[in-house]
Amino acid sequence: MNSKNLIKKSAQKASEELIKNLSLISYSEISEKKVENIKKVILKFLSKELEVSEAIKEIIKNKLPFFLIQKFIENFKVELAKEIAVENPDSKEETKTIKAKLQNLENEIAKEYLKINIGELEDIKNSKLKKYALYRAHANYIERIIESVRREELSKFPLESYTESDFKTSIYYPESIMACMNAYLCDYLENLEKAVFRAAKAFFILLKKGNYTEGLLAFGELKELALKVSQKLAELYFQAFTKGDSNFIKLVEYLKEFYPKQFIAALDFADLKKLNRTLSEAKVDKILEETEKVIQNFFESQKKNYLAVRGINHNFLILGVGIEEEKFEKDIKKLTVLLEKTLKQIGTEAPFRVYGFLLDERFEGFENRLNNLLTKLKEISKKEEKQVFIITNEEGIEKLFKWQKEQLRKISFITGKINNNNIEIVFQPIADSKTFNIIALETLFRLRDGDSLVPPGLFIDLIYQFNLITNIDKIVLKRILEQKDLVASVTTNLFINVSPQSLSSVSFLKKLDNFLKKMENFSIFLEITEQRLLENACELKQISKKYPNLKFAIDDFGSGYSSFKLVIDLAENRTLEVLKLDGSFTKKISSSQFTRNVVKAIGSLSKNLGIKTVAEFVEEPEAAEILKKEGIDFLQGYFISKPKTIEEIIYQAEKVSNF
Repeated sequence: MNSKNLIKKSAQKASEELIKNLSLISYSEISEKKVENIKKVILKFLSKELEVSEAIKEIIKNKLPFFLIQKFIENFKVELAKEIAVENPDSKEETKTIKAKLQNLENEIAKEYLKINIGELEDIKNSKLKKYALYRAHANYIERIIESVRREELSKFPLESYTESDFKTSIYYPESIMACMNAYLCDYLENLEKAVFRAAKAFFILLKKGNYTEGLLAFGELKELALKVSQKLAELYFQAFTKGDSNFIKLVEYLKEFYPKQFIAALDFADLKKLNRTLSEAKVDKILEETEKVIQNFFESQKKNYLAVRGINHNFLILGVGIEEEKFEKDIKKLTVLLEKTLKQIGTEAPFRVYGFLLDERFEGFENRLNNLLTKLKEISKKEEKQVFIITNEEGIEKLFKWQKEQLRKISFITGKINNNNIEIVFQPIADSKTFNIIALETLFRLRDGDSLVPPGLFIDLIYQFNLITNIDKIVLKRILEQKDLVASVTTNLFINVSPQSLSSVSFLKKLDNFLKKMENFSIFLEITEQRLLENACELKQISKKYPNLKFAIDDFGSGYSSFKLVIDLAENRTLEVLKLDGSFTKKISSSQFTRNVVKAIGSLSKNLGIKTVAEFVEEPEAAEILKKEGIDFLQGYFISKPKTIEEIIYQAEKVSNF
């Protein structure tokens, strides 16, 4: 048999063997036709009907995985050796030549597959995460590999060691530490990237030798490691920056061991709610996006020393480390000027403030009070009308430190009262505007201090800031149950103030469930703010449906931004039954005709919707008379009664009755 026929026979056996193997492993997407095409192309190549480049193009058109092409060529060489050994044992040199041609073809095919497969790393190169220094260092390294392979310019292949890399430098930036946050994760990332560098070096050596077949296998390992690093970074950045406030504070705590002096600042726009109303939500989003760009671009070349993140309690938080006071203050002032200029360019001059301070050793253990400290600085900057207010001098820092100590003393006082159950309740009567008869009571809490009951006004901001309100709300429910029978002797209509935090607390909702079952003969009205109504209307509807004796009242109606459509909807399904007018209406109603007209309109709307109205802060008989005339159903305030214990209210009622 001549060599041409031997080659055809060997190719046929190789293709049959491959198809047989594919059927065993259920590789259904690979058709026999494609394998047949590969066979024909290789035969044409061996018969010199096709050049190497033409053969490669035809083979790649079939879109077969490289390992199948490689398997076919290996089978071909084995079958050819067998056939020649039997039919033409004297053709060993010719066999060597054919095998060499096939080997060269396989290598050149691998080279083209490399150029195609290298595109699988494009997502790393093009990721939006490149705004983060560590990810950018990784992505830029991979991009240099991609370009080197595509252009066949090995001189541009990145050959620096890991210790010389941007990744090694960037991993110590505050931004990177915030992402990994602990030594284990940072070490894990470093080891992963080191493995990428080792795999890249092995890949380069094979490319340098022109061994593209082995190089393609090495690329598979490099790709897997590179994608693993990028995926891990994406996960860590997502976790770190979606909780910007809390992770920022954790970072400050973590870095204190390395940087005894840290500079903390916040940038806040004056009133985002007002801006939303006057400029539109889309415009405000644009302002925040542009502000973030300005801040990030400003600190781009200083990431070794600075970190800026979007926050919740403050629009933006800035951390500076490894720098002196003068530089921090200068940089903040430069940033302020640049931001003002940018805001003018986009057609808005939204007012903002930047305030901050030097956090040093004396604040040890206070890191988790950062929000409290920054809020205080914001108040001072407003009071002193300063756009930039940064405290780095000794006198200012000492004052801030003493203020914080006093705040902690107050918190200790409050937590002590909560832990010892020294929370008591008083009630303020709500009366019919026509008869002045008590129709309901509002429950208010007080802190017991010896024989005195202390109103929470001095502490209420701290109670909310330090998330103590839910504990207090639970104790209030407990106290009401203890006085249930006494309350029932006055009224079975009870108003209770509940914080947004409590209505989001699983433990509180369990307490509320038990409370409502035991108070089944009462009508319970939970007072919520307008903002809470807008944010959680669906949730409130579900709670209301579950408990027949529970309804909601909007507290301080008119002070926020209620949607009348939503009010109508909630009134229609009886989730909402009471509007409590903001105290500002009551205070102005005797002197302002406009206020009187607004109150009249609210009263009229409420009657049409079947909602009752309560006017708070009624202190004068004149105001009470006007409110009655304008259609307000109920009155609450010192004109009716101050908040009192239930025993005092019962005693007062009996005294009036006896008289």
